[in-house]
Formats: sequence, C-alpha cells, structure tokens
Amino acid sequence: MKREKEKVKHKNYDDVRRALFQLPRQHAGQMKELAEYAGINYDRLRRATSDVETTREGRDISLVEALRLMEVAEDFSVLFAMCSELGFETPHRWEEEIPRKVGCDELMKETLAISSSIGELSGVIKSAVADSRISEVERRQILDAVEKSQHELEKVRHMVFKAS
Repeated sequence: MKREKEKVKHKNYDDVRRALFQLPRQHAGQMKELAEYAGINYDRLRRATSDVETTREGRDISLVEALRLMEVAEDFSVLFAMCSELGFETPHRWEEEIPRKVGCDELMKETLAISSSIGELSGVIKSAVADSRISEVERRQILDAVEKSQHELEKVRHMVFKAS
C-alpha cells in the first residue's frame, strides 16, 4: 500500500540566497581566509555565493559547509533566513520585542506573561480533559497554548542572556 506524497510547492528562498550572498562579502577582502577557515574551496565558495546564475554544478554548498561558514564568520544570518522561510522564531524577532536595556520591570512583566500563558495552558487542558477525551480542536488549542508558553519562556531566557 503506497501512499502518494503531496507535491510540495517549491519556494525560491530568496532571503536565504541573499543572506548566503552577503555573508562572505561582509568580511570584505577576506573571502579566501573565510573559505580556508571553513574548509571550503575558495572557488567553490565564490560560485556558491555568486549572484550570477550559472550552471548548477558547483553552485550549491552542503548544510555542513554552510554551518562551518556561519561559525567561522560568526554571522548566522543564513540560519535566521532559513528559520524565517520555514516559519520558525528567530532571535531577530526577539530583539524587536525586547528592549536593549533589560531592567527589573521588563523582567517582571515577562514573568507575569509566562504565568498568564501557563494559566491559559492549564485552563485549556482542564476543559479538554473534562469529558475524558481530547478532540482535534482541543488538541490544537493545547498545542497553541504550549507554543505561546514556550515563546514567553524563550523571551525571558533571551532577556537574561542579553543582560549578562
């Protein structure tokens, strides 16, 4: 019994391409050094991050190579662009939400937001299990409440990390 896979609409991932193009150029004149430290052939890196459409051969770099490149360059914009394209939260979004200087009032405000989101989660679970079964709608509500609580916890973690 074979299940047919749904056809996935392919995205262009323009933000990822743009970030990959910009990454070595932000370190002006150091692309050769960057390639050497990341363990990537210079010509391969130059072709992979070129904005000129060339043949596919030699144009792509592997995920491991991209990770090495980001680590060496200390620039994770490619990863942030990938996360954004796939719909995940990124630290860039948190920086917009969290003030530069973290004070006690901001930390207390976020702590109250965590308490509130956990209270909502508790209420959703309580009403979902009241009839001893969880419907699909209730399951989605629980997952949404969990995601909101996790987001609030991550904001506090990011605030405390930023304060140190």
